[in-house]
Amino acid sequence: MVKKLIKCIYDKKYRYEVKNKLGFYKNMSDEQFLGKWFKIQIGNDLNLSNPVTYQEKMQWLKLYDRKKIYTIMADKIRMKDFVSEKIGDEYVVPIINQWNSPKEIDFSELPNQFVLKCNHNSGTGMYICKNKADLNMQEVIKNLEKGIRENYFSLRREWPYKNIEKKIFAEEYLKNKDGSEIIEYKVLCFEGKAKLVELILNRFKQNATQDFYTPEWKKTEIYESDIPPSDYEVEPPKNLKKIIELSQVLAKDIHHLRVDWYEVNGKLYVGELTFFDGAGFSLFYPLKYNEIIGSWIQLDSEEMQTCH
Repeated sequence: MVKKLIKCIYDKKYRYEVKNKLGFYKNMSDEQFLGKWFKIQIGNDLNLSNPVTYQEKMQWLKLYDRKKIYTIMADKIRMKDFVSEKIGDEYVVPIINQWNSPKEIDFSELPNQFVLKCNHNSGTGMYICKNKADLNMQEVIKNLEKGIRENYFSLRREWPYKNIEKKIFAEEYLKNKDGSEIIEYKVLCFEGKAKLVELILNRFKQNATQDFYTPEWKKTEIYESDIPPSDYEVEPPKNLKKIIELSQVLAKDIHHLRVDWYEVNGKLYVGELTFFDGAGFSLFYPLKYNEIIGSWIQLDSEEMQTCH
């Protein structure tokens, strides 16, 4: 507790996070909130009248690009219906069951292996069960209760999450037959076209790395601020061409969409759809790419005039 207090005093970013979670900024408008956090996180004033960088355009899209379909696409349950309609249900990870509260879960009805998630956030409450005999039911329920209470929209004002009806669901557990790690391929699409594939390896380990490849699988020099790049290249997914093509189908007529894929035993599954990579606050390195990637999002003059 003392360490947290000291950190709160001297670390402006941490202090803002704590105050936000305590509700200090709940009555602040989205534009004011994003401007304040942008200044803290990026170090510059947020330019909404003439956004140039990726980070500026992400905040602009949060405020002014608000289509009802985005709420469905961000909902980890309803997203599956969207994906099925657009490209086919063979690309959807099957749902075992869903509930309104952790206390409704009957663990005896679940298979030996499964994944529990909340549909409205990013990881809080998630539990990956590889062997039900090892499951600590009280701990799982406690974490899910924390997850179902989380107001994910309030953290970074990502509008698509604001009106999701909160639920918990169990998905089938995916695994490779040979026991190898399942790799997640995050395809960043801009104006309906795939431009980058984000690849994070050893994600929850100290040696985690993050690289960006082109859709043709040429490794770029790009990396983001939170995870260092690797010093090696990996083989492309077997279904790279299909991953790119289907991502562009899902991203059609959308300024920016990240489509996350798993390739498991030769089959493809959509993990989730995300509108704001890194909530739109992670910097790209080398720094020149913040403007280059920003230029891939094309806000026409009519859109800009409508919003200002």
